[in-house]
Amino acid sequence: MKPVELPAREETFTCWKEIAAYLGKGVRTVQRWERERGLPVRRPQGAAGGIVSVSRSELDRWMARRQRELSGRHKRATVQESILESQGLHKEHRQVAHQVCEEMKKFSEQCRELTSKMTRSPRG
Repeated sequence: MKPVELPAREETFTCWKEIAAYLGKGVRTVQRWERERGLPVRRPQGAAGGIVSVSRSELDRWMARRQRELSGRHKRATVQESILESQGLHKEHRQVAHQVCEEMKKFSEQCRELTSKMTRSPRG
């Protein structure tokens, strides 16, 4: 008879220090993440204030979701920045085009004046 292999138990972290070490952050940071960012820790009923529980896979899923959210925000910010830059360049283009038109009008007028002077003056 072959021995039955039991599935490996998933690693569970049971204190803030373990969670912080796994995430590569300080204890206060991961506690703040629980309050402000929804870090998925459980508190067993009747347990003292510092006792928590969370599995490695829960932390991995939470971190992956946070990365996707942050990546999406970054992309939106990048698109918004690009739009603003494009609008600024468009405005600059209009100003330069207007300046070129004004200079062309002046040049055209100078050419007319020069042509007029040349046709009035006797050739000698």
